[in-house]
Amino acid sequence: MKDKRKSEVQSKMKLSLPKIFPRETLMMALDNVRANKFRSFLTVLGIVIGVMAAIVVASILTGMRTISTLFISRPDRALAWIGPSVYANR
Repeated sequence: MKDKRKSEVQSKMKLSLPKIFPRETLMMALDNVRANKFRSFLTVLGIVIGVMAAIVVASILTGMRTISTLFISRPDRALAWIGPSVYANR
């Protein structure tokens, strides 16, 4: 009894979405890009800057990891001191 009522409620709650045609959607998107050229340019510029920033940060972190690994793995270094530099007060 409960299962039947539950399935009736679920069938009433289903949304009917309109059929979307890929070609029509693509044409509308291209029309919007052409109509808003400056907004589209700013969007592309933001994406490019964001990707470049992510690449730069990843490169810096990779370089820092390599340098620290080489520094720590040197055989003449038994102790690594992390703290303020002794030359900071000069």
